[in-house]
Amino acid sequence: ALLFMSLGDSAAAIIGIKYGTTKIYDKSLEGSAAFFITCLILILFIPDISIFTGLGAVSLGTLVELISIRGINDNLSIPLVSAFTLQHLGKLI
Repeated sequence: ALLFMSLGDSAAAIIGIKYGTTKIYDKSLEGSAAFFITCLILILFIPDISIFTGLGAVSLGTLVELISIRGINDNLSIPLVSAFTLQHLGKLI
């Protein structure tokens, strides 16, 4: 979850600022796609997490990154949602 925040959010910011043209709320679709792809690549290199659990965590993390509200910092919400999803979805699958 912390790797999602550190690497995924950094990729979203870099790509979103440089190439972001399609705006959704205050974020760009391109930045959110960079977040998704970066975090998906991270999940592939962590052997203890199944691809289905990782895909669920990446999807929810991307959604939180995309629709984060100004009052709530996504630096807190992304790791919390991702860790919660990894923990609980991992028990189900």
